[in-house]
Amino acid sequence: MDLSKSASRRDALKFGLLRSADAISDAPPVRAFAVTSASMSAAFETAVQTSAAAPAAPVVEAAVPVQPRPPVTSTHAPAETASSSSAVSFATILSLVAAVINLRVAPENLANWWGYGAIYLLSGVAGLALVGLLQRRASGAVLQAGIWGSLVMLLMYLVSHTGGIPFGPDTGLVRAVDPLGAVAAVAEAGLVVVLCGLLASRARRRTLNLLAVVGVALWAAAFAGVLTPSSQPVNGSVHSLGSHFSSSGSSPRPLPAIPNSVRNAPRPNGAG
Repeated sequence: MDLSKSASRRDALKFGLLRSADAISDAPPVRAFAVTSASMSAAFETAVQTSAAAPAAPVVEAAVPVQPRPPVTSTHAPAETASSSSAVSFATILSLVAAVINLRVAPENLANWWGYGAIYLLSGVAGLALVGLLQRRASGAVLQAGIWGSLVMLLMYLVSHTGGIPFGPDTGLVRAVDPLGAVAAVAEAGLVVVLCGLLASRARRRTLNLLAVVGVALWAAAFAGVLTPSSQPVNGSVHSLGSHFSSSGSSPRPLPAIPNSVRNAPRPNGAG
C-alpha cells in the first residue's frame, strides 16, 4: 500500500516537472530569446562562410612622403677647379713667351739656312696655336702635343749648345748662350712640367715614364760623349790660318830650305 503511494507520488512529480518545463519554454520572453540566439548563430555562420569564400582585400599601406636628400657637395671641387684654371693660365703664359721668342729669332736663323728658320717659325706658330687651344679646351691630345713639341725644342736647344748643331750647314757648331734662347728654354721646360700636371692620373703616369726614358737616354748620351763638343774643325777647316788663305784665294807656300853653311856661319854683333 505504501509502495504504491510512493510510486504514484513520483510519477505525479515527474509529470509536474515536465509540464513546468513546457510552460517555461512556451513563455514569450524565453521563446524570443531562443529565436534571437538561433538567428545570431545563423548570421555568424553565414558571415564566417562568406569571409572564407571571398578573396582577401589588398592591404593598402599609408604613403609616407620621402624627403629628398640634399645634393652632396665636395669641399675639394672648387679648390681643384681653381687650381686647374690657374695652371692653364700659367701654361698659356709660358707658351706665349716661348712662341714670341721663337718667332723673333726665326728671321736670323732663316738667313743662315732655310731649315733653321723653318724650325723656329713652325715652333712659334705651334706655340700660338697652343695658347688658343688651352683657352678653349685643354683636352688630353692638346696637352700631349704641347708636352712633346716643347720637349723637342728644349732638346734642340740643349744639344746645339753642348754637342753642336746636329744637322744643316753648321753641323757640329756649338752655339753661344744668348739671353733670348735661355728664356725660351726655361719657358719650354716649365711648360712641360705644367702640362704634365694637367693630365689625368693614368695619362700623367704614362707620360712621366716616357719622359724618364728620354732623360736616361740623354744621360747615357752625355756619358758617352755625344753631347761633348767635337774637337774636329767645322766645315773641314784645318786651321784658322788655313781658312784665312782659303778665303783670300791663295794657298800657303812651303818654307825655303836654309843650307847648313848659312845657318852655322858666324853672325855679326847684334844679330839675333
